Amino acid sequence: MLGKLTWSAIPFSQPIPMAASVLMIVGILALLAWLTLKGHWRYLWKEWFTSVDHKRIGVMYCVLALVMLIRASPTRS
Repeated sequence: MLGKLTWSAIPFSQPIPMAASVLMIVGILALLAWLTLKGHWRYLWKEWFTSVDHKRIGVMYCVLALVMLIRASPTRS
């Protein structure tokens, strides 16, 4: 699934990508913890993830496009 990904591919010697990765992981875990503690999973599932409303699907599509745009930011080779 991950191809030939090895530990040598992770840039441990470069502080900026490592700090950004750690901050992203901490942010995602904080968001998941907040959703769990507040009990919003049922609302998200019923009202957003399984919606057939074209406006909500459009909003989800735009959010996903923004996430992919940010994710695809140029990197140095």
